[in-house]
Amino acid sequence: MKKLTIILISLCICAVQSRADSDILWDNGDWEGGSNNSSERNTLVTESWSVDDFIITEPVVIREFLWTSLMRDDMNALGSDLIILNEAFETIAELSDLSFSRVFDGTIFGEFEIYHVTLSGLAIELQPGRYFIGGRMVGDGTSRAVSGMNSTIRGESAMYFQSDHFGYPDWTQLVGLDVAFKVYGDIIPTPPTLLALTLPGLLALRRRR
Repeated sequence: MKKLTIILISLCICAVQSRADSDILWDNGDWEGGSNNSSERNTLVTESWSVDDFIITEPVVIREFLWTSLMRDDMNALGSDLIILNEAFETIAELSDLSFSRVFDGTIFGEFEIYHVTLSGLAIELQPGRYFIGGRMVGDGTSRAVSGMNSTIRGESAMYFQSDHFGYPDWTQLVGLDVAFKVYGDIIPTPPTLLALTLPGLLALRRRR
């Protein structure tokens, strides 16, 4: 029995480690080329956030966050920030000056460049619940960076924003708009899930014995 327990634990560990590729945990849609809102730090706007809600139904680890940022063509992007709030708008994770990757996707409004920005290498554990998430670009004290918005509402509410130019530190809802973003990560297997993953291997082992 002890040997079987050790084998079960080992197979459980292998099952967790085999989840090398992250799943999409929430898809709030791709930017449709319409509205935008300030989400930036240390630009001509000192500090602002654009966040939107997403829902998690199982324990997860967030690995990547993707969103669309429109940066003025003279924007010197030095880094990026990430924030996650709970349903009561209490900050549960805030990461600053992160490295980022971005993919250029054309220009708009004459002087803004469209980038799909990715924050990777995250390891943020979340329990089931409703959260708000947002990313922003960090500049050198000049220029501008805004996040892409859509009119299709996903989740349970429209987006919220916070700005030093508008009622800071309160969060204000922008009715009828949603932030375009995606959240990738790993679902943390619960004990019944682990048993289901490892049971075929245990049965095969028993048959060989």
